[in-house]
Amino acid sequence: MLEGYKAPLLKNGHYALNYFFSQTKKPLKDYSDLHRGLDIPMTVIWDRTLEMILHWQRVGFVHGVMNTDNMSILGQTIDYGPYGWLEDYDKEWTPNTTDRQHRRYRFGNQPPIAQWNLYQLANALFPLIEEAKPLEDALQRYGDEFQVNYQSMMRSKLGLHTEQPGDKNLVIELEETLSLTETDMTIFFRLLSDVERTDSAENAIEKIYTAFYHPEILEATYKEQWKTWFNSYLERLGLEDQTDEARKRTMDAVNPKYVLRNYMAQLAIDAADKGDYSIIDELYALLKSPYSEQVEQEKWFAKRPEWARHKVLLNTLGYRKGGTGAKLDEDGLFGKETQNAMIAFAQDNNIESDGDWLTRPLINLLLKEIDVYYGNDWSDLAENNLPAEGSPLRLYQGSRFRGKPCRADVLFLPMLDKINAYAEQAKVYIAVTSSFRTTTNVAGAIVKPATFSNHLAGHGIDMNVVYDNGNWANSKMLVKYPNVPESVRVFLKFIIDDPQLRWGGNFTTTDPVHIDDGLNRDKTKWRKRYEVMQKAVQLGK
Repeated sequence: MLEGYKAPLLKNGHYALNYFFSQTKKPLKDYSDLHRGLDIPMTVIWDRTLEMILHWQRVGFVHGVMNTDNMSILGQTIDYGPYGWLEDYDKEWTPNTTDRQHRRYRFGNQPPIAQWNLYQLANALFPLIEEAKPLEDALQRYGDEFQVNYQSMMRSKLGLHTEQPGDKNLVIELEETLSLTETDMTIFFRLLSDVERTDSAENAIEKIYTAFYHPEILEATYKEQWKTWFNSYLERLGLEDQTDEARKRTMDAVNPKYVLRNYMAQLAIDAADKGDYSIIDELYALLKSPYSEQVEQEKWFAKRPEWARHKVLLNTLGYRKGGTGAKLDEDGLFGKETQNAMIAFAQDNNIESDGDWLTRPLINLLLKEIDVYYGNDWSDLAENNLPAEGSPLRLYQGSRFRGKPCRADVLFLPMLDKINAYAEQAKVYIAVTSSFRTTTNVAGAIVKPATFSNHLAGHGIDMNVVYDNGNWANSKMLVKYPNVPESVRVFLKFIIDDPQLRWGGNFTTTDPVHIDDGLNRDKTKWRKRYEVMQKAVQLGK
């Protein structure tokens, strides 16, 4: 009779063989025969695990808690705890807040963790098999075959039907390029199927442009690297015998259009908390066919909105309970619910906050919690990267300014003083809706922001004009200039006549709520101020 743990281990092995691996081995009738049948099932376990991990990496799934007890010998994904899908392509990302320090279960580390878990399984079963070689061979097989199968999987994502000597380098260079600036993994690979062999690198970039979270950073810094990669990719496509149409079909079959993004789940949770299960039903139907176009659901084929960076974090920390998931205000700043959550978060930590303006004490506090989403130790980086006394990022508080906090480059402050003076002379107030921004991805924007937007350099504002005891002149009224109320007309005339200022109502693409100083007429000067301003807030960059 077996002693200790060997008896239950033997029974479990016998059960697994008879009920889950009967197709690979004749069922055993006696426990004593178990060791003679384990070598084949172990190989099957290895292969199934490898296949599962490849699928995870293919779609950007991060399990989050790959402990040995959360792995199945059937090669099935189990224990859905802190899981998630990549938004931007980041091998360091993990959704597990308890794994924030070492990131053991990060996206890029899932393949070796699976192999380590298989090694532990082999150690556990060795007393029954009493032969090391079959286990060692199976472990070696996993390592060798994973690399081969990973390259095959990536070729399928790239639409490469044949195998060529330079394919491995093409994949490595792509992964490096994807990591240069935030690039949505799901959207990038889905749109990549639209690229045709006759495209130029410039045209190819245009086709996947929607995947970039910060296209302004791409344009200013990384576009040449992307052109280099696309030139290599287009040359490689020239070696394929598939038509563009056939390649698109095969690529769309392995690159999902829809995944369960964190913010989508959060919206469903928020609605369900109020008794509305319609989003849950909608997402359930959507994700049953993630590779289908489902044009009626196109709204879900979109990058993570900016509010999700803070909103989901605050919810994770226990704030913003019972929210409706309302969108941001039109300038891309926090909605009311997120503001209230930020205020509560600050108050609980003895910090004053209006829920919108991220003061240094509030940012330092957020850094202690937010590093799990970014892959760096932000707290250590804070002193060197956050706005300090000498920061160019300033909060302007003019006597005629109202609305959102007006953030601007220190060099733009004299222009804001002018605008304030003109408002005083015209007896109107300026209700600021947007000023300095870190992104062109503005939810609800009335006019699509320009790539070289002066907002990104802190040299522009969007506003409404408040006149005659509280009446508001918004974009619908301002666009009718000069046929606007007299005080509004006087104010806009001051701006138009000032050679150092520009009014957006005169732009080719009319933007009547916008005022700037024309900095982006000189792209060299714009880039200089853009880099200075973005460094003031882009932590760790």
